[in-house]
Amino acid sequence: MALGGWMSGVIFDLTGSYQAAFLNGILWNLLNLGIAVGLLRRTGTPLQPAWP
Repeated sequence: MALGGWMSGVIFDLTGSYQAAFLNGILWNLLNLGIAVGLLRRTGTPLQPAWP
């Protein structure tokens, strides 16, 4: 989260606009959402006990 604030500041310094910084934030959030959905949709097999 700290990297996001710093990165947005750098983008603002380079472009002079927050438009690119907001776009950067939206894209990272979409990536995070995709990872979360992928993890939630995974189906796994239950672990078998090591001894009967």
